[in-house]
Amino acid sequence: MASIDCSWEHHEGVTLVTATVVVTAEPTHVTVTNCLDGSVCPPRREGRPTPGWTDDGFAGVLDPGRHALGYAVEAPPTDPPARLDSVTPAPNAESVDERTTPAAIVRDLGDPSPPADAVPEATVDDGGTDAGPDTTDEQSATTTGLPQAVTDWLDTVTRRLDSVEQSADADFPSGDGGVPDERTLRQLARRADRLADRRGTIDQSADRSG
Repeated sequence: MASIDCSWEHHEGVTLVTATVVVTAEPTHVTVTNCLDGSVCPPRREGRPTPGWTDDGFAGVLDPGRHALGYAVEAPPTDPPARLDSVTPAPNAESVDERTTPAAIVRDLGDPSPPADAVPEATVDDGGTDAGPDTTDEQSATTTGLPQAVTDWLDTVTRRLDSVEQSADADFPSGDGGVPDERTLRQLARRADRLADRRGTIDQSADRSG
């Protein structure tokens, strides 16, 4: 079984809809149809619509639990903004959640290794030692347009990682608070991705209205 509860916000001609679907028992195929007079601008991940979305709404298998399905439409709001059209048990089907796990994404991308002849040989400095990774492009690519405080923090983390990677023990001293752990950095990356997806949805709506 599944149920739906909807909310919306309207800003400058665009209605932002959140359809919260609750699946109570087993993996279930649901169809959520947009009721607004316009095409759906779906949530996006790294510039691509997330699985299950079409111009009319969402259709896919959801695991038991609460699922917030958010999208935008260039149209005035209606009540309700979305409806639950079909609910079908699908205990053996792959859920949308499983299709968006890191393992599934890597599987869909295939082998990421570059061709052998495309990998440059390691460079050696005048002292005869490995010059180490060049992070200049990495820094410039990740800090363009960011506030100075954020840029400074990222540069500090990058330099600290460079130092540890090039050291003999390749480990952080005890009590080193200058660099967050891997989990914290990945949480930061995921939050930045979510913000970028929201901004992309708004920009897409603005482009359509223009």
